Amino acid sequence: MTARGRDWRVVAGALLAAAGAAVAVERLSRRARRRRRLAARCDARVQALHRFAVKGLGFDALRECRLERGACFPNDRSWALLRREELACFDPHRPQWVHNS
Repeated sequence: MTARGRDWRVVAGALLAAAGAAVAVERLSRRARRRRRLAARCDARVQALHRFAVKGLGFDALRECRLERGACFPNDRSWALLRREELACFDPHRPQWVHNS
């Protein structure tokens, strides 16, 4: 192989290495930006806690509340008002969650 062919391979290898490094730096900077955004969101402060125990009626203002990851707000919308036509489907001994539709 000629010297010119080897030079081309060396240059191509250097370009590929530089491109790979640029991609790695971009990924790291994206991760850093994402972490900063998440940290900024986590820095928010709770202004008030309101529980709507009965859907469609007023709220209860709470001074404190224990929240669990993945769980609903405690006792929020535990009760609802039924329309007359929905009474036939309701079993008071085995109440079930009904989606708002």
